[in-house]
Amino acid sequence: MAGYEHSPQDYSIFGAPRSRAGSVGAKIGDHGVDRMLPRRGSLDVDLSHFKLMTPPTADDDNSDDKPSVFVHKTPPTDSKQTGNGCQIMNNYHQKFRRFSLGGGRSDGSILPFSPMENERKTTLSTPVNYLDSVRKRLEGISLGSSPSSSSKVRERKPDQILDMPNIRNDLNVNVMDWSSQNMIGIALEDQVYCWRRDIGECIQVPVELTEEDDYVMALGFNPDGSLLALGSTPDDIEIWNLEKMKVVHNIRSHSCAAVSLAWKGTILASGDADGNIHLHDTRAPTPIATNKDHTWVCNLRFSPDGRYLASGGKDSTICIREMNERRLYQKIPAHNSAVRALTWCTGLHSILASGGELGDGSIRLWNVNSGLKLTEVDTDSGITCMLWNTNDQELITGHRGTKHNLVVWKNPSQLHPALYLDGEEEGILHVALSPNEETLASASPDEKMRLWNCFGDANIKKKQRCCLGSPTTSALLRTIR
Repeated sequence: MAGYEHSPQDYSIFGAPRSRAGSVGAKIGDHGVDRMLPRRGSLDVDLSHFKLMTPPTADDDNSDDKPSVFVHKTPPTDSKQTGNGCQIMNNYHQKFRRFSLGGGRSDGSILPFSPMENERKTTLSTPVNYLDSVRKRLEGISLGSSPSSSSKVRERKPDQILDMPNIRNDLNVNVMDWSSQNMIGIALEDQVYCWRRDIGECIQVPVELTEEDDYVMALGFNPDGSLLALGSTPDDIEIWNLEKMKVVHNIRSHSCAAVSLAWKGTILASGDADGNIHLHDTRAPTPIATNKDHTWVCNLRFSPDGRYLASGGKDSTICIREMNERRLYQKIPAHNSAVRALTWCTGLHSILASGGELGDGSIRLWNVNSGLKLTEVDTDSGITCMLWNTNDQELITGHRGTKHNLVVWKNPSQLHPALYLDGEEEGILHVALSPNEETLASASPDEKMRLWNCFGDANIKKKQRCCLGSPTTSALLRTIR
């Protein structure tokens, strides 16, 4: 093209001339900055957003070699005003490339890359005010006013109680779930039942275990509620089609029993008693990934957006795996005892809540992008399970060894107890939420399932209580089988 030293194709995305000999992945300038962003999964997006939206400090404005990370002013281009416009343009682009993509000082980069697995540390270099901003966002998702420390915490009795004979009094198993089709699944030793609360129908899944002493150790519905995964001793995982009531997949990739299961679409994650975590695609005959992250896997949870898989273990750690690249993203020494309770914040997908067993007893909230702790509260009791209520943005925790074994917490940024759900004294084994997240179910060692209609609109809860059954018919509803 006449009058141009370079053709349009010779210009990089930064506006500077591109070397004709360079390739797509060639490096630009003398700072060694790659033009392309190699891996989206390695970016700390929350931290990048914070740096983009934070106004520059006085130090940033007065710096001779560091441009503002908030406002990149258009560089002067008039050679009459600058005396050397081309040189200033080149200097501007060099500084932009250096400080926006991380080729220079890491504290000024807008898009900082997370360290690789073998380089990652538990505590990353993060601005202090960044953690404050995350806490404020966490406060913003809490609906309603949080009670003060002097407010009286309400107590509530269960609305319905069901018998669950022979439920295993063992915190190493995860045998209760509530499907999206409003069906509660529960394993009672070697027998599995699915109960439709809305119609009072209970069906038994015809599970046939190999040995007389075998039992079901893990249970979980897939997202649409059509499939039920069962992990049993010694090492079997069966996936049942509940409409046809038959096994459609039989997985035997573990060398010991699978004690925790979690679904994300067609992907099933399973963790066993040896600390191994396997990822299965129900459309594939073999596992698509296997990893050993713990000495014993206590719990598995996919993040709401499906980007991360969190696991808690008896080694007191939490492992976060990035699902797109299936790599270890964080390993956090979270508690002083086994981490049996895990749940993701549904308002902020990078926030994970965890609870420590007896010997620790604390609830902690983590930013998984940085691996840093946001808040902590000591409960003086072992935490066995927890859930996050999306409708009211409340945290629900199950305990043992305390007067109140089921607690609802308001204001997730500060964790104020708002409601005690009382009804039993031996502790909580499992909890589950209904699909509309208005009813909570708990299982306890006294072989009872308790239901609380404690969330949602008061009129809806009144209608639900009216449908629990009259005294003459409730005998059919007071047992799980």
